[in-house]
Amino acid sequence: MSRKTMRAITILILFGMSAWMLSLGAKGWTFYGLASTTTTGYIIALVALLGLLRVNIWYGGPLDPRRDPPKQHPDSHNQRTPPHTQGGPPTPSD
Repeated sequence: MSRKTMRAITILILFGMSAWMLSLGAKGWTFYGLASTTTTGYIIALVALLGLLRVNIWYGGPLDPRRDPPKQHPDSHNQRTPPHTQGGPPTPSD
């Protein structure tokens, strides 16, 4: 599975977690009385939305887009490097 696909799946999971937290918040749930699950659901939704808008929410993590391998030109795999000669650069012949 490609890293781009993993990022898309992660964003879907974040939206799912957000919906679940918002539904728990509608029932009055809190985290040990400190934070409501509704607030947490909105924060998770915001992070997922930022990821959907291509903001790097994985900065420094395993899915950081900066760690993706460089893109190759579609024809680059067909080009061959000419073999190197042993005598240095070619000289013009008479």
